[in-house]
Amino acid sequence: MNAFHSLKLSAVLALLFATAVATPCSGAVTITAAEVGLNVVFTYSGSINTSSLTLAGSSIFGAAFVDPSLGEFGSPGGVGEGENPSFDFYSVTLSPSPSFGTGTLTGGPSIRTGSLFGYVNGTLRLPTGYTSGSAIAGTVTWNGTFDMLGLTPGNYAYAINTNIDNIFVNIGSVPEPSRALLAGLGLAGIVFRRRRQGKA
Repeated sequence: MNAFHSLKLSAVLALLFATAVATPCSGAVTITAAEVGLNVVFTYSGSINTSSLTLAGSSIFGAAFVDPSLGEFGSPGGVGEGENPSFDFYSVTLSPSPSFGTGTLTGGPSIRTGSLFGYVNGTLRLPTGYTSGSAIAGTVTWNGTFDMLGLTPGNYAYAINTNIDNIFVNIGSVPEPSRALLAGLGLAGIVFRRRRQGKA
């Protein structure tokens, strides 16, 4: 590869990286719901900056839940059924007022794994002693479909206390950053192909 092609490839990769970093999935927690067979699988990952949040108390987490009409979601993480892990909660405001469907409260998922995380009734739920910025990740699986849970497909974004952090909810759609990344990878592929054709 000559210096010119190396420079072009570097520019493409730099643009790709900048696009990914500048998009919503670069911050806070992203929750993605997908229909998998006869199940709805929620996957969540990211981190929360608690340095500007005030700890409001501690409690015990019951079952995982989702309430699309109120934009609420939570999971006690990958503990055995019947166990109730403790959590810390912070009083927060999400804007705009969250909602990602018309369904009401649903609990009792069939499978749950990973970290404790939730948002309900103006509180952000995090593992007891959570270290600001540390990773949060997990999955929750419910039997059923989007229609059965009352989920409305789309991409939703909610700011925590006016942009301290954000919660992104993607229901049955590819988040914008993923589309941007795929487009960028396609562009990189074209550059590689032209370079190879030029050498042939």
